[in-house]
Amino acid sequence: MKNRKVLSLLLAIVILTTTCITFFTNITYAKTSRITLELDKTNADVGDIIEVAVKVENTTGLAAYQVNIKYDPKVLQAIDPVTGKAYNNRTIPDYGTVLVNDDYVPFPVAMNDIDMGIINFSGAYTDIDSYKASGVPEETGILGKIGFKVLKAEETSIKFEGTERMPGAIEGTYLSDWDYKTLTDYKVEQPALINKKVEATPTTKPTSPTQKPTQTPTIKPTATPTPTITVKPTPSPTKKPVNSYIEIDLNENEVQIGDIITATIRIKNISNLSAYQLNVKYDPKMFRAVDPKTGKEYNNDTFPSGGTILVNDDYVPLTVVSNNIAKGIINFSKSYLYLDEYKSSGKPEESGIICKIGFEALKIGKTSIKFAYTAEMLDSIQGTFLFDWDSKKITGYSVYQPDEIKIVAKLPTATPKITVSPTRKPTNTPKRTLTPTPRPTRTPTVTEPEITIPGFDGNIHYSYLNGYPDGSFKPEKKITRAEAAVIFANLLGADENTKISGSIPDYTDLDNDHWAAWAIRYVSSKNLFSGYPDGSFKPNRNITRAEFSTVVFKLLK
Repeated sequence: MKNRKVLSLLLAIVILTTTCITFFTNITYAKTSRITLELDKTNADVGDIIEVAVKVENTTGLAAYQVNIKYDPKVLQAIDPVTGKAYNNRTIPDYGTVLVNDDYVPFPVAMNDIDMGIINFSGAYTDIDSYKASGVPEETGILGKIGFKVLKAEETSIKFEGTERMPGAIEGTYLSDWDYKTLTDYKVEQPALINKKVEATPTTKPTSPTQKPTQTPTIKPTATPTPTITVKPTPSPTKKPVNSYIEIDLNENEVQIGDIITATIRIKNISNLSAYQLNVKYDPKMFRAVDPKTGKEYNNDTFPSGGTILVNDDYVPLTVVSNNIAKGIINFSKSYLYLDEYKSSGKPEESGIICKIGFEALKIGKTSIKFAYTAEMLDSIQGTFLFDWDSKKITGYSVYQPDEIKIVAKLPTATPKITVSPTRKPTNTPKRTLTPTPRPTRTPTVTEPEITIPGFDGNIHYSYLNGYPDGSFKPEKKITRAEAAVIFANLLGADENTKISGSIPDYTDLDNDHWAAWAIRYVSSKNLFSGYPDGSFKPNRNITRAEFSTVVFKLLK
């Protein structure tokens, strides 16, 4: 359990640099603490190097951090202050004095955007237990040193800056202690402007008329948060087709106590997805969250399984969990760390299954499972964050919530109705002595032609109705459209290897890895099943009597 907490903290810091999502929910308060950018000079000529030390003071039990530093790349070039080597998007500032003890396995990560003048880096101890047990907290020191080579003799700035990537940060900074709690009561001290007096210098007065008009437009876009503002409209027009969505799809909406509902979370047409964070809410008095395959109960460290997207090891997928099972909250995220490689592949992952979560019914009543807003995910869309491979927050997609769920003591069965009808017929027949003789002769003659099914070999018996993986049959459960499709496909002698001829509808909600995809496509090619007007098949919706009767009619026609 302790190791899992350590891993969760580590991955939280890493994912913040790639998807910029916050997971530390509890709050502690440090006294007289601060984080600063200390410049060795504020006046410099072209070619000079300004050394900037990122410092913390009195940050109680510091165990992890993330900072976002903004500068003007037209005026300054980020470099190693010792070697002079230019920074790239993976360069981690060196020469730190805190969170560098190898005994506690430090883990630094960088997700810079040098073209935009952004240095975003983080660090964390992974062996938190040993660090805390030492009783020697690292509260004051240097997180890293960065050099800035002056390219133009203009007034400019280097500063901490808030970013969409770090919702809830304090002026572009996150600090966390060895109890996995976020520090909030600290000051963020920004440095003075660089070359502020350049215009006032007498030697520059003759050139000031030509410099002033050029300085004004260059200073404003770099000194104000306009880069962050311009990012917001960019995703909207380019990223969202009308039919893009995220949904929770339940395999059934009416169950009896003890049954397990499988909630499949999937996305459709989410352009260039590289990261997500989701907050799922349920009533813990009505449901127990479990693994839908094994039935194992969830805990606060359980990450949902069964996903088909963001699972490519080539791009280093990282997961973070912040569940609160006691309150009925499953909060989790995943992100690709190697965004450059992912983007350069030119193969975005836009549709598929994020995960599958099981919910065991505990109590009679009506309830729900849904995406839910939380204060820990500011500006989320109904408790969902999606990010693209440019680390920009995706907007403009729909969030589909499932219907209300009804839990009963025992599901009603239609079996009594079926058994009553044949018993009434012989009792109402006045000629009881005649019924035994005609029935055996009529049964074979009547049923033989009616069971003549296109494509069905009467000499072979196909197993067309099977039980569930747990060995149960669940005779009183309703049949979903997917299950019905499998029954009829098996009845026709088809299986997963059967070649399909004819046109096959491209259902909007049917993924290739759906367990019944082959059957749904097969029966659709035979015109036994069809989809809905919106292009969906709704495989997990219970099939109605009318739908089932229509399929039987088409089959026997």
